[in-house]
Amino acid sequence: CCNIVEIRCLIMRTPLNNQVTQVRNSSLIAAIECFGYSYVLRRRANRFRFALNTLSVVGIAIPATIGGIVLTYGYNHEFAEEAGRLSAILLMVQGGLSSFSVVMRWDDSLSKSIDSSLHYAQLSHEFDKLRLRAPVYNSNQYQNDFDLLDREKNSRDVINMQSPLSDRSMRRGMRAALRQFHHPCAACNQTPTDMANTECGVCGNFKLNYKYISKWMSQVIK
Repeated sequence: CCNIVEIRCLIMRTPLNNQVTQVRNSSLIAAIECFGYSYVLRRRANRFRFALNTLSVVGIAIPATIGGIVLTYGYNHEFAEEAGRLSAILLMVQGGLSSFSVVMRWDDSLSKSIDSSLHYAQLSHEFDKLRLRAPVYNSNQYQNDFDLLDREKNSRDVINMQSPLSDRSMRRGMRAALRQFHHPCAACNQTPTDMANTECGVCGNFKLNYKYISKWMSQVIK
């Protein structure tokens, strides 16, 4: 049974030699890897964006709400006093979290995550185009094109290592990439069709097990 690449090459009367086959396989692996990185980094960017937006909204909403309550009921009203105490606590928490976000440079992490996600998405697309290229008249040029993309990917990998991804995130990204390219997992030999969590150590086991977390916390408390 021929795959789509072999069918295209047969139609174009271009034989598949070992070098071309190797480049196609390497391109597929690189496309899957880049898509997985892009998926996970996009999720990371969304988390940073949500956290920063939440802090901004809370910082504006609480003073505005208290101001509205004071204007409505008066400063000496019991309800206004209770709301003022509560808002003071919330504002202290919000101020602490805002300071923490500045120290941890969440805005910088958001920018880097977006940039890396877009770059990896583009690389995945380019590797996939290279994989499906037909016909291939010059296998050496085909290899050179792959090497050029591979060097670009390696440069991005070095930058990405400044904020490494967890193993759990890598497994999530692998499942998303295998689903995207309709490719079976090397461990469980299943082709993912959704992002449901499984027990596979390569494309699954990426969700937090709250049962074990609660058990660990109870042991710590004891």
